[in-house]
Amino acid sequence: MGYAVVIFPELGDASKIQELRRKYDPYSNVIAPHITLVFPTPEMDRAVVVNHVMEIVRDFAPFTIRLKRLTKSFDNWLFLCVEQGSERIIGLHDRLYTGVLEQHLRTDIPYIPHIGLGLFPNDRELQTAESKARAMNLIYESTIRSTHVIHLTDDLSECDWTKELPLGQGTRIKGPLKKEQ
Repeated sequence: MGYAVVIFPELGDASKIQELRRKYDPYSNVIAPHITLVFPTPEMDRAVVVNHVMEIVRDFAPFTIRLKRLTKSFDNWLFLCVEQGSERIIGLHDRLYTGVLEQHLRTDIPYIPHIGLGLFPNDRELQTAESKARAMNLIYESTIRSTHVIHLTDDLSECDWTKELPLGQGTRIKGPLKKEQ
């Protein structure tokens, strides 16, 4: 498949999220709960991707997020959305999709910072899972200190390589950023 860039939030007791993901997320055994910053790209040179991401994330200071709100996507995913700190994640996402990754930015769908809880074949099953998730009162806070560049196999059955890249190793950017025009 190619490379993606994700955040693995430190969630403490994530058993409720894991329970939902084991039941509803077809990728729960491939990757831990995460927020995707760059969606899987076609194969690229690993060093080029890592160096690009490293140059971007070094300018972002660690920041805190809060996950709380549930929402449904256009393609029947149930998301646990970032309620606080989403502007920082969007700024990071936008900056990452410059340079070598710019051509891979999807402009046909909005970017919503989230953890995927499940993928559903129909609205009825999605609504049932959403009701169950609401009853669980999913609220998490996490300080984001790093990103990970990951490599996924072509069939998305395995994350076969990962590289952690810490935030804030250069000049620190603390506010939201928009993609440079």
